Amino acid sequence: MSFTGITAAELREQKERQDACVNKALTEGSKTAALVGGVSGGLSWLMKRFSEAYRLKFTSGPRTAVVVMPVFSAFWFVSEKHVIQCNAKRDSRWQSLDRVNGYDRTI
Repeated sequence: MSFTGITAAELREQKERQDACVNKALTEGSKTAALVGGVSGGLSWLMKRFSEAYRLKFTSGPRTAVVVMPVFSAFWFVSEKHVIQCNAKRDSRWQSLDRVNGYDRTI
């Protein structure tokens, strides 16, 4: 037992929970990004096919941005949401270990 009252087994458990949280955040972010990519890619394809203004005025760079930016944003925000939820579930003993190690300092 360490001087903080947290055992090695508890540290391993916390590490496993943290890894599971990160994996869930990446999985959910990827699912959402795939959905958004399909929707924005489909809309871009439809606009390219049926809109002459879109076809003539938008070069390949802006057309790519129409698809990529929503995908990136969706992945980022959904992943962050899951990480924030996991951090909110951390127990007080782990937070006290953070305080002992100096991670909660505001500089």
